[in-house]
Amino acid sequence: MKIGDEGKSRLIPNLNKLLTVTCSKEQSNREDIIRNSIFGISYLPDKSGIYATYMALLNLNSHSLALEICTQAVNAFEQAILNNDCSQAKFILRFFVELANAKLLKPLVLTDLIYSLLHSQESYSFLSVGFVAAINNIPFMVY
Repeated sequence: MKIGDEGKSRLIPNLNKLLTVTCSKEQSNREDIIRNSIFGISYLPDKSGIYATYMALLNLNSHSLALEICTQAVNAFEQAILNNDCSQAKFILRFFVELANAKLLKPLVLTDLIYSLLHSQESYSFLSVGFVAAINNIPFMVY
């Protein structure tokens, strides 16, 4: 996604264009939209806020698609934890933090997730993927 690369002045117009294209192509390209969104959420942490804003706008126009993308993000997060993929787990968790900051995810839900990652049995090694992901994302929690 190139949105956000041109500076703040083009961010909202570009998000609106993306939203228009997404909604018009939803039926024919739904799987591609979901796959590309998950890729961006998983591998572009600098754009987590942009993806969260996009999800908020998409939720207003196509709730089912926004819900499916968020559900797939949860699945990708769980898979990253199981695969000990620390980078991907941190990046996806950053997206969840930005969803809470955008008021799309209840802060208590995110706080419970962070708490459970910090207090899981595996956390006590201080090297677990969940522990590292949680610690790295606490500074982004501003809701």
